[in-house]
Amino acid sequence: MECVRMYYILLSLLIVAIKDKVSGDAVDIKFEGIEPQTVLVGDNVTFRWRYTGSQKSLLTQFNVLEDSGSKTQLIYYAFGLDGKPELYPAVIEKYATMANWTGDISKKEFAFTLMEVKEFSHKKNFSLHIEHDGNIREDAYTTLFISVPPEAQLLAEKTTNVSVGDRVTIQCTVKGRPPPKISWYHDNTLVPGKNGRYLFNQKEIELKDAGSYRCDANNNAGENKSEVIRIAVHKKPGEGDKDKDNPIVGKSSGGLGGGAIAGIVIAIIVIVIVLIVVVVWMKKRSGRSSKKTPTVNDDEGKSPMVSNPPEKDQVWL
Repeated sequence: MECVRMYYILLSLLIVAIKDKVSGDAVDIKFEGIEPQTVLVGDNVTFRWRYTGSQKSLLTQFNVLEDSGSKTQLIYYAFGLDGKPELYPAVIEKYATMANWTGDISKKEFAFTLMEVKEFSHKKNFSLHIEHDGNIREDAYTTLFISVPPEAQLLAEKTTNVSVGDRVTIQCTVKGRPPPKISWYHDNTLVPGKNGRYLFNQKEIELKDAGSYRCDANNNAGENKSEVIRIAVHKKPGEGDKDKDNPIVGKSSGGLGGGAIAGIVIAIIVIVIVLIVVVVWMKKRSGRSSKKTPTVNDDEGKSPMVSNPPEKDQVWL
């Protein structure tokens, strides 16, 4: 019985010794994360981690996890704590303009900054790989979010020659990360029930649907308003003579319609024609009056000239 007890005591001491040995050789790395975790395209982002172990040499890799699942090294450190990590510019250029080492190895602080982050994906995962004396472990995983300001643009099949009952489709194409939220506006008034949709379908358009349309896109990186599209709606032929040729262009449209302008032009033409006819008629009447005037005074005018002819024998000196 004593032998069994001694056996367990020795085994316990051996286990404690092994634990002490393992703990003494353990690599203690604290990953402090990203600053900031969400970055706007074109801004800078810094990765930081700290080493608190007692080992004098260390192999550290900071990797980016590709969409395929593979790992690509951004930073590699395989020196003593008095050395400097190695950066991989060819890889870093895929994600940023350049990278600067901003850590202090003498203080066991690891840090590097990606300058002017590029638009590569909205979400990218990174891992910290540590190796010491053959012991390998993944210390931490972290995620960087890349945000891109939204951009909105409107596309419409047709905006003119639209009759009541026609189908009108307006498409809002948006860009940005994360995916922007879409809001629709008709004559600067928010359209309920249409938010979040890329297509604005009006199956049977009515006169009240005429006017200006735009879509707004927003995400955590900003907001953008599309250009304005105006829809002009006509009544169908045969629905009445009133405003038959006059399109409705919405609440915000001002000035005269096409029918009113056409009426004014026709009236001006008629007035000009009447004036021309009157002028021609007056000229003809004036011409007749001038011809009659000489015939009336013909005899009176000639009589004084022939009434005092010179005598035959009169001699002019």
